[in-house]
Amino acid sequence: MASGKDAARAANGAPEQAKRSTYIEVSSSIESEIRSGIYPPGSRLPPQRQLATELGINVSTVSRAYKELQLRGLVIGSKRRGSLVTGGAMPSVEPARATNNAAIDLTVNRPATGEFLECLARTLAELPRDPRYAQLQEYQPPQGPEWARAAGARWMAAPGFTPDAAHVVVTSGAQHGLYAVLNSLIGTDGVILADRLTYYGLKALAPVFQFEIVGIPSDADGLLTDELDAACRRMPVKAIFTVPNLQNPTVTTMSLERRMALVDIARRHGVAIIEDDVYGPLVSQRLPTLASLCPELTFHIAATSKILAPG
Repeated sequence: MASGKDAARAANGAPEQAKRSTYIEVSSSIESEIRSGIYPPGSRLPPQRQLATELGINVSTVSRAYKELQLRGLVIGSKRRGSLVTGGAMPSVEPARATNNAAIDLTVNRPATGEFLECLARTLAELPRDPRYAQLQEYQPPQGPEWARAAGARWMAAPGFTPDAAHVVVTSGAQHGLYAVLNSLIGTDGVILADRLTYYGLKALAPVFQFEIVGIPSDADGLLTDELDAACRRMPVKAIFTVPNLQNPTVTTMSLERRMALVDIARRHGVAIIEDDVYGPLVSQRLPTLASLCPELTFHIAATSKILAPG
């Protein structure tokens, strides 16, 4: 944290106004280290007293810096576990490129064509003419404005699945939605069942909420339900996480028979289902969603990033 040290030392011999801004300098320095991956999601920041000694500043200044990081959504504080870096602090990811060994980074995927940039530019230019545009300049309800929730319900709709807008919550993308769901389910520990090859964002949240991901084998129809059932019998499972349509990276679409079997297992064991259906609209002949088969246990997550534009 060279920049944080420099700022602290300079402030120690500076006017009072500079001293008051030290915590901002320290928090900005730590934020840079978080976003560069020095402190990855789930890692702990140094204890406040230790960092204060290292920087030669007051503990209260470090405490204010840590609180600033919490306000920015980069850190969550816990008396038992200290200051943990959140999954929302994942560093920016460059476009996937082949390396010398021909490996391809699959942590993030985007529309296969760059045309979405031109379409998005045209759409953004048209937005101010929409009568709802003025509402965007005001504070919104935590669950999102009514018109946005209604639009979300229409976006998620599938054959046999017409969600009620009152049951929709608008989030800042699927990762934020997954964060909110896991925060409500996990607490400080738990087991999540998922494909052995699963979504990177789920893995990023595991150390944040201190839960274990148990990989379940799959075949061409999706998760093997015998393995799911056995796992639910031998361990305290909180939820089954699945991407039923075009699972990343196997591109498997779960069969209807397998979906019904998964729902049966969830009901028998009282386990929640997290249905990440960000690729659903890309499927030409969609099967029933897990949310339509088991609405009482399923959290259904949808997003526009994979279909319209990453932003």
